[in-house]
Amino acid sequence: MQRPDLVHSLLLCEPACLSLTKDLPATAAHIKLMQPVFDLRNELDDVEYYRQFSQLAFGEAARKLDPDDAEALRTARRLRLQAPAWEAPLDIVPGVPTMVLTGGWEPMYEEVAEYLASTGARHLIVGGGHRPQDTESGQAAIKEFLANSQK
Repeated sequence: MQRPDLVHSLLLCEPACLSLTKDLPATAAHIKLMQPVFDLRNELDDVEYYRQFSQLAFGEAARKLDPDDAEALRTARRLRLQAPAWEAPLDIVPGVPTMVLTGGWEPMYEEVAEYLASTGARHLIVGGGHRPQDTESGQAAIKEFLANSQK
């Protein structure tokens, strides 16, 4: 973080802070699964990259890309151009109140959350799959966290 003095609190939902946990089991397994498609990103077009990425990441739940949808094509392009999350240069900034919400469905996100909790973050499992912020308990936790971090 270049300006930690400007950050008063952090609220993270299902954080993919994989560079912090890349040596832990669930994250390492995810990297092993996904690295081959990242290795091909400069050889594939946007649509094919999206297809392969989605199939690896989501399996049967992978969404099909509509080649006539301009927004979907922009999304595919952005996805192909992104570096892997496990290469992001992340640091823990001590003293910043942090809350991590997870859905309790994916071991990798729970692994990241537990790592962050070991550095002082508060971790809550509130359900909701990959969108814990949309659950009633997630929204209540967010409101409480924001109210308390502004004091």
